[in-house]
Amino acid sequence: MEVGGANINFLDLKISITSGHHQFGIFRKPTHTDITIHGSSFSHPSHKYPAYHSMINRLVSIPQPIAFNEELNLISTWANMNHTYQIKR
Repeated sequence: MEVGGANINFLDLKISITSGHHQFGIFRKPTHTDITIHGSSFSHPSHKYPAYHSMINRLVSIPQPIAFNEELNLISTWANMNHTYQIKR
């Protein structure tokens, strides 16, 4: 249990209170890696893509994300790095 402060991390959600208003963001543990199933692996696509679907669903499901574009750029970078998706903006 965490006590005090203006931030709390609950599951994968970061909740902050700034100027009396709640702000939400995505929380990742310090041990988080950016590795997913590589695009060139012989795994079925139904095993490769759910990690990205989950990340995008989490991003669009939280109310008023603090850094929506930064998070979207992270997801895009990880997808391109793991050669799973080629996301073009």
